[in-house]
Amino acid sequence: MRFLQSPIFRTTILVALVGSIILNFMLWQRNEKKRMQLRVNGLTLTKKDYHDWLEQHDGTKMLALMTKYYLLKEAATKANVAPTEAEIQKGLDDYLELNPAQLETYKSQPWLKVDVKRDIEMSMCAVNLTTKDIGATDDELKSFYDDSPGRYDTPEKFHTKILKGGDSTTTEQVKTMLTQIFKPDPNKPGQFRAPEMQSLQQQFPKLNVMFGDGTFVVRRPLQGGSGDPILDQIARMKPGEVLVIPTPNSTTSLIVAMEYIEPGKKADFNDPEVKKKVARDFKVSRAQPEKELLRTLYDLSTIETDPPDAKNVVEYFLFPERYQLKALQPGG
Repeated sequence: MRFLQSPIFRTTILVALVGSIILNFMLWQRNEKKRMQLRVNGLTLTKKDYHDWLEQHDGTKMLALMTKYYLLKEAATKANVAPTEAEIQKGLDDYLELNPAQLETYKSQPWLKVDVKRDIEMSMCAVNLTTKDIGATDDELKSFYDDSPGRYDTPEKFHTKILKGGDSTTTEQVKTMLTQIFKPDPNKPGQFRAPEMQSLQQQFPKLNVMFGDGTFVVRRPLQGGSGDPILDQIARMKPGEVLVIPTPNSTTSLIVAMEYIEPGKKADFNDPEVKKKVARDFKVSRAQPEKELLRTLYDLSTIETDPPDAKNVVEYFLFPERYQLKALQPGG
């Protein structure tokens, strides 16, 4: 123990720490300034060149987005109104169900899915912050609910696999094969399980599997149709059925396999989950705009950037109206 407290030991540790810092700096410098990122016709572009270009084109805009995200997240956390991971994931699942075409994009650009998840989290934080102090009586909520008939009903959901045949021959062959191999799911009564769509595409090169793996969920309001004749045809299908639907103004047709149907549900105001949604929407309709909340959080925070003048550009991205007001003022 005396050795650990000796001046020689302390000096050795200090020298080692300083040496480590110097070595790490040299490695960073080598990585940034000398390590090749791209070579074009013998011209070497380093990682520093690459990072400088990225920062010049998108750096400040990204700083603005990061500022907004962390201001809202920190404020919601401090106020104990931050959304849970389950709530954020539910929001993301709903978004993907309504936007199935994005799934194919996310395969090649997975960071875009992370961006959407952050956007959902930011929106939830803003809603929770702007509504946390707004009260509502049962009479107010009931009146708001009655003014929005059907808004809180759970729509019917038709879970399908959708493909696009390249020509009539391929379409008929795929339909015949699907009809033969489309079997009930042994673990889920009343549901059918479609085969792996990609294997079909390998057998039929002219076949196009829609939305990545073919999954598409058709939502239909309890009152009335969807307004789209193709979607209405799909909504009339039964689980296990395979249907060919011609597409307007095209020589190709859709091949639709119905896996299962989730029944819709008429909303009940006294249902706690329904009342929770009504209360949220009622409060949002009376809350301050998100932009006002963000301005308040920004002005009450200590914001520093490197270089310092980047802060002005960050503020411009977040609050362009401030610069417009300055321009309208005498001498602006």
